[in-house]
Amino acid sequence: MDGWIKLHRKFSDWEWFDNSEMVHLFIFLLLNANSENGSWRGMTIKRGQILTGLHSLNERTGISIQTLRTCLNRLEKTGEINKQSNNQNSLITICNYESYQEKPQKSNKQPNKRPTSDQQATNNKQEEEEKKLVDVVVDNNIREWRENFEIYKNQVYTTLEQLTNDPDFISKQQKYYPSLDIITTLNKAVDIFWGTEAGWKHKKKSKAESIDWIATLTNAIGQPANKVFKQPLNNGGKPANVYKHPAAKHQQTNNDYAANF
Repeated sequence: MDGWIKLHRKFSDWEWFDNSEMVHLFIFLLLNANSENGSWRGMTIKRGQILTGLHSLNERTGISIQTLRTCLNRLEKTGEINKQSNNQNSLITICNYESYQEKPQKSNKQPNKRPTSDQQATNNKQEEEEKKLVDVVVDNNIREWRENFEIYKNQVYTTLEQLTNDPDFISKQQKYYPSLDIITTLNKAVDIFWGTEAGWKHKKKSKAESIDWIATLTNAIGQPANKVFKQPLNNGGKPANVYKHPAAKHQQTNNDYAANF
């Protein structure tokens, strides 16, 4: 990727400047955001936006998944970015992108000398090559989920995060399953199956191009193997039926899942 960004000295006065992960992540987003409007697989990606995912950001920055979640939430709350997530990826928009990278102004000056024939041929060739380029920054790690387990897993955990942080969704499911701990049940469903290679192999049997992870995880709440009940006290006054993440004794056979999905 060519080009540059501006970074004012006042950046050192930024409220998150003393947090190295925040600085690292924000500069990464600035450097990798689109410099021009474009599209990818029918999705419009504008100047100042980047299409990526948590696992991809983890691989490219070395920042842990949990820390990335925290940093992105902080950047969103303080107005540096806007984030739109689905069950496959996140479209991150850098607010005030123009203050970091202005478009170069075209000069109106006419050259004093006409270009030679060789120079003209070189310029024409360069223009043709530039027209062939699609200036859209799509994270290199966003590929078909069938081809790469990490891409598949990124989709699972992105949706898991989306659902477990959606109070309306949790409240709705709690009405259907009043005795269940909905958030822990969702985490268990991902830990023991959908976030594993067994779950990936099961999904690859489908001919669908994409996975409806919201429907999959919603259905998983009602599966007996996933259910984690709210913690009643046993005779000793201690919580019973506590799910430990992830425990070998909570394994479920693939056939049991395949029968329901």
